[in-house]
Amino acid sequence: GGGWGNSGSPLVTVTNSTGIQAGDLCSGAVGIAPGTTFVSRQPGKLSFGGSATSTATVPDSVALQLTSSLTLDAKLTLANWGTPGGTPCIVSKSDASTLTKGYYLRFQSNGGLTLAIGNGTTAISAASSVSLSTVFTNGVAGWVRVTWDQAASQAKFWWRLLDADPWTQLGTTQTLTAASIGTSASVLNIGSRFGGDFLTADVLKARIYSDATQTTKVFDADFTTNSTGA
Repeated sequence: GGGWGNSGSPLVTVTNSTGIQAGDLCSGAVGIAPGTTFVSRQPGKLSFGGSATSTATVPDSVALQLTSSLTLDAKLTLANWGTPGGTPCIVSKSDASTLTKGYYLRFQSNGGLTLAIGNGTTAISAASSVSLSTVFTNGVAGWVRVTWDQAASQAKFWWRLLDADPWTQLGTTQTLTAASIGTSASVLNIGSRFGGDFLTADVLKARIYSDATQTTKVFDADFTTNSTGA
């Protein structure tokens, strides 16, 4: 494997993977240390097989330690949007399986989405009122997103098909009230959560913003073009 980054600074290291080719490029938050691990890397995507042998992690950084409003989104392909296989996680940064600090976005067993945050002592969550199976076609890639406006105590779930499409809200606005997100020093996981909730899907892109308005991007992974940045 190898590491690459902006302006010659290694932000990401790809290790212990099958199919890694010279020139493959993955991304992490600005200023993170090398050490990201990708398994089952395929050209143009990360292919997750639903087990501990197919994961991706990004080292902890201050930028990823969100404490207030947030946006989490990803572009991915599922064989069946209505049955994702349990409650697999799309992106997570959590201190433990019980989630007292940090955050995650994962599927419901019916294909809906759940956002959970740890407020320092316990987990608080909100779930979409509609399944993605009502808007997506099995085997076709789509974008999913959650926004949490801390001041308004509102969580909203979104979807779109193409990169240039406008976002459409998935179901109704949900209430999620917390004073802040407890700071988690854990790694950022793509396709799993704290050694579980393994995803079976192809992930093409993943992004994190430290606000609900997509103003400040702190993580940007584009596996379709092998780009890097934040």
